[in-house]
Amino acid sequence: MKKATLLSFITIILLFFSGCGESIYEGAADKSTSAAVIDQLDFDLIRGTCQSVINHYDSQLSGDIVLSDDDLYKYVSALLSCSGFNVVNGIDSILTNGGSDIYKTAGALMGVNVIDMNLSASLQSSYDKAIKACFDRRTELLKDNNKLNETNMALCGLAGMMGSIVNMSAMMLNTSGGGANTLEFSQTGFENFAQTEMDGALAAQGLASYLKEKNDFLMYLDNGLVLGDDGATTIGTLMGQNDFANVLKDLSTKLRDSSGAITEASLLEYLKTSLGLQIP
Repeated sequence: MKKATLLSFITIILLFFSGCGESIYEGAADKSTSAAVIDQLDFDLIRGTCQSVINHYDSQLSGDIVLSDDDLYKYVSALLSCSGFNVVNGIDSILTNGGSDIYKTAGALMGVNVIDMNLSASLQSSYDKAIKACFDRRTELLKDNNKLNETNMALCGLAGMMGSIVNMSAMMLNTSGGGANTLEFSQTGFENFAQTEMDGALAAQGLASYLKEKNDFLMYLDNGLVLGDDGATTIGTLMGQNDFANVLKDLSTKLRDSSGAITEASLLEYLKTSLGLQIP
């Protein structure tokens, strides 16, 4: 796909909501009306004040509330924006290598080359929120045999893919057995970390402890991969990069067992078979 078309796609992703410049309610006496609140959220998102948008939806999301398409777009856009999402670098990475290095592409989209435990925990919190909001909306739509609209499917797909890689990095850093404190976002970086920085003898014990501590890890990893798989096809089609979808599907398959579930055993098998962790 030509650069001009890519830029059009980027514009749709980043500026899907209407309005620009100054909020039309900026000088209004009553800024509490629904229209004023919505306009202010749009204005905040446009000017990059993402935390106020996140705070608004965090306060709304309780119990079984499911966001609308428009609210989902704003919430996930804000979460990605505040987490360093860089769509231009990510798209360039996909164009350069066809998306064949899913770890490097995810890092490029997040603006991260190297991750440590503190950064992984921070990113994990944001991406898990995005994954939950997206997956809840996806589940609600499926009740009527509907699916996410194309824009949200692409955005949630990116959030799911990046969130899955963040979760994998957090899991590896937390189960390394006291190895290195940083992990490079690339296929080679993940392989080197597994082979030289992780203690194979302690990996199973460390993974069990981590999964017990973060008992929703497997759910977020699974749901993120599902969203990533949904969106990867859309994004790959838009960019003429089928490899992007295929590589993510390959990762998803390798992380699952024969029944299609992601388990403690299937994660250890991935670390051993795909990344080269030496487990006695």
